[in-house]
Amino acid sequence: MSAILQLGLALPMAFYFHRATSVALPANLLVIPFLQLLMPTAVLAIFVSYISLALAKVPAAVAGFALEGIAGTVKWLGGLRLADVRVPTAGTAVIICAVVAIVVCVVLLRGRTRLAMVGVAALAASALWIWIVPPHPQLRPRALEMTAIDVGQGDSILLVLPDGHKLLVDAGGLPFWTHSQLDIGEDVVSPYLWSRGIPHIDAIALTHAHADHMGRHAGCNRELSPARIVVAGRNSR
Repeated sequence: MSAILQLGLALPMAFYFHRATSVALPANLLVIPFLQLLMPTAVLAIFVSYISLALAKVPAAVAGFALEGIAGTVKWLGGLRLADVRVPTAGTAVIICAVVAIVVCVVLLRGRTRLAMVGVAALAASALWIWIVPPHPQLRPRALEMTAIDVGQGDSILLVLPDGHKLLVDAGGLPFWTHSQLDIGEDVVSPYLWSRGIPHIDAIALTHAHADHMGRHAGCNRELSPARIVVAGRNSR
């Protein structure tokens, strides 16, 4: 059931949050045994503590081990780069196939084991399609495009050259006095590009060192993996 839920969430997670839930399933597989060990030993430790605190230390130690295992698993998997894979918005054909796969899986799960496995396989295939196969970018062929992305104060401009190369001029940002946790690069600029099926860009050009122009370029660097960064006349890779 955990596998089916995680595979079924691939479409809404990619559509609304641009994230691949690729480590949720192994996390559950590792955490659930620890949870099964944690709950009864914790209850047993509380019960035994009314009789003898010395004896209660044994189940309490086991419960502590299970709790450390849960925390360690989450920390380890969360620290992997694979845990935060971003994906662009899937195309119409992929969305339709994923919805059909979800419906087929739900229907076949009520049947025999073989039919249920066919449904799970279809659901897994649709999830892998969303996670691995990049969509076709929504670009006009052989045309020069300039798009001003609404980042509030400041600038962020997407330039698409006729040969298909993509350049982002500035990445927006918020002045220091706003005290906001909003990451313009991660929460505004990158989702716009993903919504057009653009997972990566070729270069970022930062015009000058004002917070509303380059304050959040780190989010774009992390999410869009530009091949080159140009900063006020300086080149870096």
